[in-house]
Amino acid sequence: MTDGTLDIGTAGTDQAVNNLTGAAGDIALGAHTLTVRSTASTTYHGTFTGSDGLTKTGAGTLTLTAASATGGPWHIAQGTLAVDSASLTTGGLTEDADITLTLTPSGSTPALTVNGPLNLAGTLAVKLNGPVTAAQKLTPIHQTATGPGTTGTFTGLAEGAKLTVNGGVFQISYHGGAGHDVVLTATAGTASADATAPAGGPPGQPMAADGSTHGRSTTTTTLIALATALAAILAGLAYLGVRRTRAKPTAAGAGAHRRDGRAQMPR
Repeated sequence: MTDGTLDIGTAGTDQAVNNLTGAAGDIALGAHTLTVRSTASTTYHGTFTGSDGLTKTGAGTLTLTAASATGGPWHIAQGTLAVDSASLTTGGLTEDADITLTLTPSGSTPALTVNGPLNLAGTLAVKLNGPVTAAQKLTPIHQTATGPGTTGTFTGLAEGAKLTVNGGVFQISYHGGAGHDVVLTATAGTASADATAPAGGPPGQPMAADGSTHGRSTTTTTLIALATALAAILAGLAYLGVRRTRAKPTAAGAGAHRRDGRAQMPR
């Protein structure tokens, strides 16, 4: 789409499109569900309106950049849905396992507002559009108090787990706001606005209980390799020193002869 309105509400049935893209425009869902099959990664800069929702299939990434509000549920069944620098409001959200939901929260403004059931099972990726300091809170998902609450968690991110985003450490809670919001609290470091993934993993990289990331950065891996090589060299030098000490004859033994006249070899 480049402009105008695509009205599927008058079609009389649910509709499907392949690799949705567009510089502008509006997709009017009406009371029907739109299925977007993403066999490639595309970006849609337009909006969605209507009382129904959207289903995302296919391994590609669908990136949305404009604020939209729909009354029906959204289902992310395959691939990645990225809500980039925009807010999205839905009547519910289901995230299947082995998929990724990428969100860009801005201060206290949630990236995603869910006015209905929220079912989580896949991966969370977070992007920042401004600097974040310790103790600051971000709200990736606002789940309204009138809804039934949140079911499940993001992969590798149980209640209270930590994740890294652009150098900052965040702790996740699924009980923020009125008790249903997904909230990230900055606990250490200063995170900068940067849309690129940190080395060693995607945005929102989970951390172990000791605060270390499950995936090491390239710098960390290189330092570990150098330390291992240095330790091996030092161990080798120490071994050679021991061998030389054992092989060196003592002053008393040097040049000594046995009674039978043959030279006595140092031990």
